[in-house]
Amino acid sequence: MQPNLSSHVATSLLMSLSIAVIQNYSHVFADASQKAYGATAYLVCGNQSSLAMAKSRVAPTKKKLTLPELKLMAALTTACLASHLQEHLQVTKVTWSDSQIVFHWLKSTKFLKAFINTCIQLL
Repeated sequence: MQPNLSSHVATSLLMSLSIAVIQNYSHVFADASQKAYGATAYLVCGNQSSLAMAKSRVAPTKKKLTLPELKLMAALTTACLASHLQEHLQVTKVTWSDSQIVFHWLKSTKFLKAFINTCIQLL
């Protein structure tokens, strides 16, 4: 089996950043627009940080999604990136989003559209 180069590079970077620091974090940011959505992950050790990875997608053109739905897709991408970093680098994950509607959907006990409900279940 061939070693995962991106995981090796990130592990090396994390080790070089955490010489005298006990706790390592990944801060993952979500954002979306009408044209695209995505997430950006940074490794943070003490007062040093470095871009670890990013993931972006062009918004679907056939099935138009609303901006809140695209923000939800960005939050889902963020959760996947954060989980990936936590699993492979054993860091504490911190996720960020500026979408109030996504926060509302996460806490909601009301019936939501099937698409929204499925995404919330995955988060």
